[in-house]
Formats: sequence, C-alpha cells, structure tokens
Amino acid sequence: MNLIVTKATPVCCGTVPRVTAATTRANIDLCIIRLMLYHLAEYGFSKEEGKRMEDRIAADLGTTIKFPR
Repeated sequence: MNLIVTKATPVCCGTVPRVTAATTRANIDLCIIRLMLYHLAEYGFSKEEGKRMEDRIAADLGTTIKFPR
C-alpha cells in the first residue's frame, strides 16, 4: 500500500475551522487509526464495521478532516 501525502487546502462554506496543534495531532492520529482499521479488514473484520469505528473515533478525537467513502 503506497501512501502519498500532499498539502490539503480546506474547503468550507461559511466559517473556516481553526486549525491548532491539537487538531493537527488529532488528524494525524485518525490517519494512523484508519490505516490500522484497513489492515484489520484483511483479517476478517468487516469494512462497514471499520467505517463505523472510524466515524466514532473521529468524533471523539475532534478531527477536521474527512475521507472519501
């Protein structure tokens, strides 16, 4: 699995969310957790359950990024 990291530009309607060091760390944490959930799907976990877990974790961490489904 190749991972390409690019600089993201926020696209919002209305107010732009404030990016702080805490949200940056939360976004990085979510990327790592998402990668682990992807690998769990290779060992028998359903992808739908992984997506639900990712959504719950993202809400708990307070992330500002969204991944395409």
